[in-house]
Amino acid sequence: MGELGVVGTYLYWSNRLVQDILDANDIMPGYRLQWTITTPGEIGGYPVPQVQFGPGTRTTYRREIASRIERAIGQQAVSDFVTPPPARFATRTGRVNFAEFVGPRSRFTGAVMHVSTQASDGRRTDLILFGSLHNLAGRVGAADPTPSGWSSSAMFAITELLASLGTVNRSQWDDPEALSYEAWKLAYEQGKNRQSDAHPDQPWLRGYTFGHEADAEWYAIIYSDLIMDKSRWDLGPEVDRILIGAPLWIRSPRPDSYVRYRDVRSRLSMKSRRWRR
Repeated sequence: MGELGVVGTYLYWSNRLVQDILDANDIMPGYRLQWTITTPGEIGGYPVPQVQFGPGTRTTYRREIASRIERAIGQQAVSDFVTPPPARFATRTGRVNFAEFVGPRSRFTGAVMHVSTQASDGRRTDLILFGSLHNLAGRVGAADPTPSGWSSSAMFAITELLASLGTVNRSQWDDPEALSYEAWKLAYEQGKNRQSDAHPDQPWLRGYTFGHEADAEWYAIIYSDLIMDKSRWDLGPEVDRILIGAPLWIRSPRPDSYVRYRDVRSRLSMKSRRWRR
């Protein structure tokens, strides 16, 4: 859960999923996470109410809730993906990329977080985690303007899979591997445009991207876990396994460690304007 004496912050926290786990495992029985409405803030110059957890559920208390869940789930939460599928829960520390989950005919539908890990045997596992924009901390940048770009027509099939907790797939991608591949492609290619294609090492050029945290501590529930037949899919030689799920929480180890792409774009824009003078 991080080093002693280091103050971290939560970039993502799902009140609903956390409460579901508390209830299902009889952790803190009778306790309910509560929402409160506080002084209005602003988005784009317009006043909006600020939603936050009620008294006693500050970040320090979230750490205690998270610790109790981790103890209750125990080794059911996979951290080294040498164990065979399916995993029910997954947890690890590493880079998490944050973006908006969009579709060709719909906007502001949700958030997508992408994690790429390497198991102790050298095999690579990618996790694509979907959640709510409302669960993101403000500094992640869900309200930031971003470039536009390609969006996946598989978003509706992915949404159905998530809504059914991984049990329903009535889409044209009715092969489980096919839908896993589409989710993986969404994580890597959503928002691509001419600029991002020309500079693939600069993720802030892709549309709908918010930022990344290099050393995030994350914990997720898993709905789909497949070892892919790489002869069928253009995954590159290194991707062996794809998991689809939803994060309970994503925690940043330090308040200043998150890279917000809005700030990167702003700095690059200022440099470009100075260069043209």
